[in-house]
Amino acid sequence: MVSFSGFEANSNPTFKRMGIMTLKERLLFNSLIYIYKALNSLSSFNSKNYFKVKSHRSGTRDSNHMNLEIPFTRLTVFTNSVFVKGCKMYNTIDVKIRSVDKLSKFVFNLRQNLTDIFRLCKPMF
Repeated sequence: MVSFSGFEANSNPTFKRMGIMTLKERLLFNSLIYIYKALNSLSSFNSKNYFKVKSHRSGTRDSNHMNLEIPFTRLTVFTNSVFVKGCKMYNTIDVKIRSVDKLSKFVFNLRQNLTDIFRLCKPMF
């Protein structure tokens, strides 16, 4: 209605033109903010226990010391949750963005690099 498009028109190009995130992009964006808050003790005490930073390096190519451990799952329901897919998406973000000390800076840097992050995380969701 806002863009005077047809009723059955594809909304993705219109959203991109208007600068509006799609539902999947908004879910990804809010999941990454939730994980950042949990890791930096900005949310409830219990949510910090859901995400763990790797304590050891798993290989020679793994130079990120801030990667999250991805929990082992058997059920598809848990595999598609924030706790598994969110950890994978969080690990794809640049370390410079993850290591910021304030939430407002994290959100600002995340928005600035949103297209790169969505491109990297597209196969995950």
